[in-house]
Amino acid sequence: MKRFTAIGLVAAACAAAPAHATIQVVDFDRLVASAELDTPFSYGDRLVLDSFAAGQRGWLDQSVTFTLDTALLAAGQASWSVVPRGSRLYRVDIDVLDADGQVVLSDSFAGRAAGVANSVLAGALGPGTYTLHATGWGGRDASLDLTMAFAVPEPASAAMLAAGLALITLVAARRRRPR
Repeated sequence: MKRFTAIGLVAAACAAAPAHATIQVVDFDRLVASAELDTPFSYGDRLVLDSFAAGQRGWLDQSVTFTLDTALLAAGQASWSVVPRGSRLYRVDIDVLDADGQVVLSDSFAGRAAGVANSVLAGALGPGTYTLHATGWGGRDASLDLTMAFAVPEPASAAMLAAGLALITLVAARRRRPR
């Protein structure tokens, strides 16, 4: 029995692993830039924003538009240089916007160490088109690195979401019934 359980667990793990995880890299060499990615992201894929604007100062406004074919969890980590008298960015804000321009994910500052500031963002995204938008103020040689990975929601999370939606539907139906 233990052998069949172990075989089942290995088979489930293999089935859950992505067949082909891709990494889509966007390189910006200007403070103000945008890109649109044609290939939709799926489970296991990653988006990498690699930005280095040498000798430029001013407003940072970079965006990458991407699509998801299915609901996925997004987890991102960003880092940028804050070295005095060197490469630096200030007041960095990173958001993910839906197709209507509404913020659906926003970064949280995670700290600063050794001249590098870090932030993280995470949350569930449904199928659709999104824009990763980074803003801030760039000193000379502004550098921003961001990686966002996409994963399938855990079954327990999906079940809890389904139960919550069912409960909301039930409450709404009861409120609509005439008394």
